[in-house]
Amino acid sequence: MGQYALRALQAKEVTLGRSIPWDVVDRWGQLLLAKGAHIDKEDLVSHLLEHGYRQVPKSELARMGELEMGQHERRYRGLPMQAVRRVATRLGKVYASAQKLGLDVDEIRDLVHQLVDLTRNDPDEALASVVLCNQGSYAIWHAVHVAIVGLVLAGDSPAMEEARKSVAAATLTMNYGMYPLQDELQNQEAPLTDEQRETVRSHPAASAEALREAGVTDPIWLEAVAMHHERLDGSGYPRGLSGREIPFHARLLSACDVYCAAISSRSYRRALTPGQAMREIFVNSGKLLDEALAQRFVKVLGIYLPGTVVRLANNEVAMVVARSEQANAPMVASFVSRWGEGRAPALRATVEEEFAITEIVDPDDVRGYSNLLHLWGDVCGVRESKR
Repeated sequence: MGQYALRALQAKEVTLGRSIPWDVVDRWGQLLLAKGAHIDKEDLVSHLLEHGYRQVPKSELARMGELEMGQHERRYRGLPMQAVRRVATRLGKVYASAQKLGLDVDEIRDLVHQLVDLTRNDPDEALASVVLCNQGSYAIWHAVHVAIVGLVLAGDSPAMEEARKSVAAATLTMNYGMYPLQDELQNQEAPLTDEQRETVRSHPAASAEALREAGVTDPIWLEAVAMHHERLDGSGYPRGLSGREIPFHARLLSACDVYCAAISSRSYRRALTPGQAMREIFVNSGKLLDEALAQRFVKVLGIYLPGTVVRLANNEVAMVVARSEQANAPMVASFVSRWGEGRAPALRATVEEEFAITEIVDPDDVRGYSNLLHLWGDVCGVRESKR
């Protein structure tokens, strides 16, 4: 794979009425059309020319001047972002089949191993998926996002390896007891019915019971699921536990759950920014959530998650691509000039006064950049070139 890269399809390569002689993928490496497929519609020709790429030798791109900053190679060999999306797809299938066959806990464990590897190998890109990947089932994406945040917060200590895996498994199954109601509630503006409220309050216990029935005996996994809605002041559910009655792994899961829910939009409210969600964590620290965990959130995640679009002091618009030692000064890649024109991505150190972050920008307000996943692929080329 190292000798190959992606090149956008050319008009002469896509002909109506002919078969395609190679696999066509999108810029993320996802298959669009398999080799040998017949091109029988004008709309398909247009779609392939707009979104299609094919694998070619790097030497060909080098001759054409198209291989810049390793972007094409990166997109084809499999982004961590793309791997996260595959995990979400597989988790959705686990949940769908579990309605008839019960939870496949071996598949859950395999997904955990993948997420552990992803967060270890490229934690910034894994965290960016929390901001950028949310198309589809909220219940599924929320579980994956909470797992990623929890794994990054837990760190990479060998002594914590098994506990990290157990907590990650708990995040992927914590809300199984109210699936698919969770997706319904995401878009529901009316107050909960009595039946819905009872399902919500009982889902931690129901989820843990389903796991026991599937053969799970791991106490950390089961406790984290059963207690992830308990709160330090005793106001949580289902048992009203308080303080140190709630084990650390359940407190960790609880904090990650609250954070990821806050940065997700609802039908009745917009998503909070990562910085606003961090403030919510601190406001509730020592009351509902663990104070030490709140401090770790800021230290490890920072104020601006990778994938967040921001404006700089010089009026450039940029995307956060990596955290730094300073919570409020991540590394960013500028993609809109101070005059409002699109530009080739360029790294900026926001610790410098000229490039300090002044505000978070609503991506919908950035002309010409409606697809933030595509933008991430572009700015990551700069990030990779500096590693």
